[in-house]
Amino acid sequence: MLPKRQRLTHAGVMSVLAVGRRVRGVHLTLVVAPAPHFQSGIVIGKKVAATAVARNALRRRLYALMRRYTGSMHVVVLTYPRCAELPPDALERELTDLLARVPER
Repeated sequence: MLPKRQRLTHAGVMSVLAVGRRVRGVHLTLVVAPAPHFQSGIVIGKKVAATAVARNALRRRLYALMRRYTGSMHVVVLTYPRCAELPPDALERELTDLLARVPER
């Protein structure tokens, strides 16, 4: 899990979604916006995982993977259906590939 200071608030997520650039993958989409320091938010809908337990487990997995990223921007991760069914290594591979495709400032 990311420390609270590195997680975006609801207002922060909404502002990144409004002005950020999108990098699309098969199971995830990243929305990135320039910022002086790294912060991240994750959006998981009920179509992705029906129960709150499954959504929170996926959220914790994604936040754990985001700890490795050290860029200076705000990142919002949007999930697609079947993302919760991915094995951990496939989820990590897709997130890493998307982060590598993020355009620099």
